[in-house]
Amino acid sequence: MFGAVAEPAKAFLAIQPASRETINQNVFRVNGTGAPGSGVLVILPDRKAAILTSKHVVMGLGKSEAVEIVFTPSLSIEVTKDKIIDVPGMDLSILIVDRAKLEQSNEIFMASMVQPDGIVRGQAVTVAGYPTSGNSISDTIRISPGVIQTLSDGSKSDGYDIGYSSQTYVGMSGGALLSNQGLLVGIHGRGEAISSSDANKTGTNYAVSIKKIFDYYRNRSSSTSASIPDVVEASRQILFGDYAKATTSWAMIAERYPESFIARYNYDCLRSRLGQQQLDKNKYPILFEKIHSHSTVVEPYFMGVGPGVAYLNDPLVKLYRNVVKPDDPFYRTWEMAFLGTLWQQLEFIRDPATQKYKFPGLQNECILLSLTKWDPDTAKIMPPFMPTPYIDDTIRP
Repeated sequence: MFGAVAEPAKAFLAIQPASRETINQNVFRVNGTGAPGSGVLVILPDRKAAILTSKHVVMGLGKSEAVEIVFTPSLSIEVTKDKIIDVPGMDLSILIVDRAKLEQSNEIFMASMVQPDGIVRGQAVTVAGYPTSGNSISDTIRISPGVIQTLSDGSKSDGYDIGYSSQTYVGMSGGALLSNQGLLVGIHGRGEAISSSDANKTGTNYAVSIKKIFDYYRNRSSSTSASIPDVVEASRQILFGDYAKATTSWAMIAERYPESFIARYNYDCLRSRLGQQQLDKNKYPILFEKIHSHSTVVEPYFMGVGPGVAYLNDPLVKLYRNVVKPDDPFYRTWEMAFLGTLWQQLEFIRDPATQKYKFPGLQNECILLSLTKWDPDTAKIMPPFMPTPYIDDTIRP
């Protein structure tokens, strides 16, 4: 289960997929007032560090009380009530933690890389959390595999919109629901026990999806930081080969939009080009799984899954274009747009000299994605992000 172990960034707080070897740098014990539980470290869209946990773990906190998060045996951080956001309509709380304390410690912590879209029934997942042991929470994290059984909008069930078969225990509330690639899918919080006295939750378990959590937080924040680079400028840095500046820009964009695979991929690809790390293509199946037929792209799109849906749901795409709906008469041009964003999977690019396509084989360098120029007359045809080999002077931003 989980993705391959990646070399951590040299900062003390890195954003990485989880693995069995690093899960205890990502999921932590939460000593709350409601019940002992677990919590997951994330970087929020405004770059703040936070622990996501179930609301019932921290409910009933008094004004002078605090929740303790145990990061390591030598590092615990208390979060007071004024730093806790209880999400309306969801069994979910956001605990803002002092990022400086984490980055100044002698430990490396892994903030979760998230998967907001493309979740389907039957998908293999894993729950990670700290079960109770007697009257206290265990020091050992438990990893429990399962598959997704149900998907809903969660509007009538405290926000729980993902059901799965993983075997869980009391104390694992607030833990991570992870994909096989180690991406954070949701926050575990509810399980069905065989009997009321059974701490083992062997029935269907439920999580609040990370997409709902991040959507709420971004909508809640009315301010936009002036320090976040303009995606137009970040794309120009790519197109004109200023990879050092582009790496800094896309790192900040990826932190602002952590659920954007475009932002994360460009940052990782730029670091690869600068020789700072090797690109792990397994982190980006949307871009690197082979396309063999028309049905591989289009049919899953109309079923609500697949690379086309993931592309259209990317927050950067939504930010820079009005996304075409499935019943739009221009859907065939968007079908070509899907293919355009995935040309590197097909391993062909356009030769500017001949305007024909060539098949260079497996690329030694990853292909960066760039924003294209906004033109109302071609907005239905030209997608907002394309592989840079395709972008010429007429469509540069």
